Amino acid sequence: GNNNGWGNAELQCYTDRNENVRTENGHLVIEARRENMDGCAFTSARLITRDKFAFRYGTIEARIKLPNLRNGLWPAFWMLGAENPTWPDQGEIDIMEAGPAEAIAAGTVNRKILGTFHWNHQGQHAQYGRDLLLPYDITNDFHDYKLTWSPTEIRMYFDGQEYMVFDTRPLPVFQKRFYFVLNLAVGGNFPNIHDPNGITAPLPAQLLVDYIRVSQ
Repeated sequence: GNNNGWGNAELQCYTDRNENVRTENGHLVIEARRENMDGCAFTSARLITRDKFAFRYGTIEARIKLPNLRNGLWPAFWMLGAENPTWPDQGEIDIMEAGPAEAIAAGTVNRKILGTFHWNHQGQHAQYGRDLLLPYDITNDFHDYKLTWSPTEIRMYFDGQEYMVFDTRPLPVFQKRFYFVLNLAVGGNFPNIHDPNGITAPLPAQLLVDYIRVSQ
């Protein structure tokens, strides 16, 4: 659909056009473009496996190359609970997000990734996450994102380095099936850029995926 990101005030419209999503040289390409469409100043793509693939527990491995994020691009590889349509009750697992406002302010936006969990705690949105600041620009190459998910905990890794362990035993929402979402957003609340002129990242920009594997 061409909505702008489920209420995050993003600036792009998502399409299923070849210009925005395709396979090329053995990679999945999601391309953000500066072009006017349906009232949006940018186009991009978002892939959702909700009706095709959902699962519980296992190891997720993805090899992804981020575009230059500076500034305003917001790539995400994440999961939503498949057994409840309501957020945050369904649960959310962000395996990789990049491009946040605080990293833009610090000048570290091309060196930081974030992993986060969201859920409903007694009627309130709760979240827990960690970020990882690397000593080099991670947008120059492919990197490995891994998540291990058991009935008791979820661990996250970047290039084999574990950077988060989350005890899921008190949270039954993370014992249910989840599906994948993969997208490249432009602007919005996460980078905190709401003016199309504030998007300074080189466009068109490509998020490249070598593979996403699930083993159980």
